[in-house]
Amino acid sequence: MKKASELATLCDVDVLVVVYDGEGEARPEVWPDAPGEAERIAARFKAVPELDQCKKKQDMKGFLTQSNDKLRVQLRKAQHENWEQGTSETKFCLKIL
Repeated sequence: MKKASELATLCDVDVLVVVYDGEGEARPEVWPDAPGEAERIAARFKAVPELDQCKKKQDMKGFLTQSNDKLRVQLRKAQHENWEQGTSETKFCLKIL
């Protein structure tokens, strides 16, 4: 819950965290724990149209896929730049000879 608090403070946003223990516990752990605050944030989220609620949602698989794609693009760009630098050095060496 510490990270949620830091995110809320640093980014000046409302954050709601609900954690279930996975063992069927009746009451989940909720942050913020201030009376009424979690309910206010949940109500605000529910008031947003369902299509807009999902626009920026991302599961772990989607996040990792997106990160992987970005890294592949960066790798291709670096490989291309290295290849171009190598060919220009070869041309320079040939001119000297």
